[in-house]
Amino acid sequence: MPLFACDKCNTIENTALSAYWRRGDGPSLCSECDPSIARWHGVFAKQSATGYSLTSEGFIYGPHELAGQAQRFKNQGITIVRVIGEEAP
Repeated sequence: MPLFACDKCNTIENTALSAYWRRGDGPSLCSECDPSIARWHGVFAKQSATGYSLTSEGFIYGPHELAGQAQRFKNQGITIVRVIGEEAP
């Protein structure tokens, strides 16, 4: 399940539970921050994306998920752009 960090509140959100794929060039917003939805879906608890890794594909992965993705990242040329909440290099 592809996850992203909401550009407004930094909450972890699932692309399938929000309007992520319909956003066009607009910001990536969680279901609660998106005015067309305006409520949290309740499928999972709200959690900050701080400490998650943002990849070149635009999705985020928690520290516990990264090890299992190493080969896929290598094969597909995906890189870690930054850790959310840390200063950019």
